[in-house]
Amino acid sequence: MTSLLTFRGKSDRVDWWAITLISVIVAQLALIFAMASRYDESGANWFIFTTLLLVAGLAIWSAIAVTVRRFREYGDSPWMTLLLLVPYIGAVVVLIICGFLASPSIRKTKVSVKLISSNPMKPNKMPNSRDSFLSGR
Repeated sequence: MTSLLTFRGKSDRVDWWAITLISVIVAQLALIFAMASRYDESGANWFIFTTLLLVAGLAIWSAIAVTVRRFREYGDSPWMTLLLLVPYIGAVVVLIICGFLASPSIRKTKVSVKLISSNPMKPNKMPNSRDSFLSGR
């Protein structure tokens, strides 16, 4: 996991999910408590209100930063983060690309399957239809 507030580097899906979910929860709670503290008459509540707004701002900043890094990991332009400004559709597209689609480097990896012999002393040999035909089996 890279720094929370920087836009440099790349982030995988696990980092994106963890940071985004925590940031959204922290930002929502900070904004709820900030609005609740705003309606009190004492002067100390303005300090609490301002502090909670700063916490919400840092949480939103970290979510945007990890989204930029995730787009870079995926191979798209980091400017794709501006899709979040499109109501509803933009958030769904960002969620699908950042949260569910694998990076191109993972998609290009090929998995090779080897046949394993039950007897380690005998080499693996693929059955050939021609050999089985000639032997009469």
